[in-house]
Amino acid sequence: MRKLCSKGAPRLLTVDEKQQRINDSLRCLELFKRNKQDVLRSYVTMDETWIHSTRLNQNDRQLIEQQLVKVFKSDQKLKRQLARLLTTLRKAKQFIVNITWCYWIN
Repeated sequence: MRKLCSKGAPRLLTVDEKQQRINDSLRCLELFKRNKQDVLRSYVTMDETWIHSTRLNQNDRQLIEQQLVKVFKSDQKLKRQLARLLTTLRKAKQFIVNITWCYWIN
């Protein structure tokens, strides 16, 4: 599989989604100002990843499915989202996947 394009996601968001990102960022900034060390020790985030691929063969699709299952297997809500994603992936000739996650480690 090869990367065909990469572009920023913020311009594709709705006004509400942009506002939610602003609110989340402000909350994180407040936490950081209160206690830098705890936040730096416990906050891990991953940026968005866009994958745009065409003409995947069966082996590539299976590999992607296996990797996604490993990531999402622990959470029931994410499992349902993954099931929808995999159904779409199996039918699609072209697809874009956007995965964003954020974990607090205690």
